[in-house]
Amino acid sequence: MIGPVGWAQRWFEDSCRGAGYSIELLLRSAAQLPRAPRKWREIVAQTFQATFGSMPVVFLTALFAGMILALQTGIELARFGQQDLIGAAVSVTLAREMAPFMTGLIVAANVGSAMAAELGTMAVSEEVEALEV
Repeated sequence: MIGPVGWAQRWFEDSCRGAGYSIELLLRSAAQLPRAPRKWREIVAQTFQATFGSMPVVFLTALFAGMILALQTGIELARFGQQDLIGAAVSVTLAREMAPFMTGLIVAANVGSAMAAELGTMAVSEEVEALEV
């Protein structure tokens, strides 16, 4: 009986410690904001590129994932004569599970590849060495 109680206590303590660390990091980061250099145009441009610049890729991927999901779900539901549930099953599956995950994955890949390409261009044009000097 002590084992499960001890496990639950360790889990709770670790969870509280992790939450405390996250809150401390958030507060320390917020305290540094007044000292950070403000380049609002660049921040807005990068934010726009990360969000609205990724939308066409996200929409296209979601469209094809929805079509594949509808096809596969339709094949299985046809075996039971429940074809009228295809739309509801696909919309619930996409809205609850697949769409948030796929959107995050695609946005991260899109933004990451754009940053890597920009750094590669900077390395070729020797801008990185100039910054080091």
